[in-house]
Amino acid sequence: MLCARSRYLRPPTVTPTVIAAPVKGVPQSNVIPALAQATLDVRLTPGPEADAVAKEIDEACRRDAQACAGSTVDWEPVNGFRLATRVDRSEPLVRAMARAVRRATGNPPRYGGVPGSTDGTILRMELGIPIVTCGPGNRLIPHQVDEYVEVGQLVDAARIYVASALAYLAP
Repeated sequence: MLCARSRYLRPPTVTPTVIAAPVKGVPQSNVIPALAQATLDVRLTPGPEADAVAKEIDEACRRDAQACAGSTVDWEPVNGFRLATRVDRSEPLVRAMARAVRRATGNPPRYGGVPGSTDGTILRMELGIPIVTCGPGNRLIPHQVDEYVEVGQLVDAARIYVASALAYLAP
């Protein structure tokens, strides 16, 4: 799969996050289950479209099934495809948010990528709506043990949101 290098995102990853065997019933250490299921978290950088991703996964499943006689390997997207999105800095929403960050914190905005997905990803992919992901906390630790947000970061985020709305609605 050809993914573009991104100055904001890590290279693409495929991480098994849930593995179940057997899929139904009670696991027994002395029995080889007839069926197993794995859930993979796939993170891509910009580049491939959903059809290209699906085709490559189909081909990998076919190769793996051929390598083990009598087996089948099937897949389906659990949450649909949430491909990497990009929003240009010239978008009015991005400019408003940048002004708001300066106004609320006194610091210049930091541009970057978000390694996860948000509802904004869907809005961008499906409807073409420009999005900005901005919030408190370290963007690399969500959904991990000991996830936290510092109170000062939470207060700054609230100030940024208010200043963003004002800057966007009354440029």
